[in-house]
Amino acid sequence: KLDMARGLARQFVERFPGIDITLGLLRISDREKRIHVVKDPPWWLISMPTKNHWKHDPDVNFLTESAIAAVDAVNQLGLSSVLSIRPCSGHRGINWEHLKPELEKVWDDRFTIVIK
Repeated sequence: KLDMARGLARQFVERFPGIDITLGLLRISDREKRIHVVKDPPWWLISMPTKNHWKHDPDVNFLTESAIAAVDAVNQLGLSSVLSIRPCSGHRGINWEHLKPELEKVWDDRFTIVIK
């Protein structure tokens, strides 16, 4: 079971009951894989970690690597559009002005970041 007790993660647990357990099991079964995908029709949920360990603070370099892995997952799934919240905008978040240029380097026009 992943620690999804705060912010957006908590909202996902409320919207997709059991997603914390599903993602936790996926992470245990394949620790080398950074991105995990869950299909919950009509949605695809792409889990993009923002830190290496739940006790650590979010890290721009780690998050950028996760964003690159998300692009790979989107390519493999053949998705034409992706909505994302602003990563790390909640608890112990990274300054958006620092992170935004890094994401813009790796995310193409299929990715839309929802600010509000």
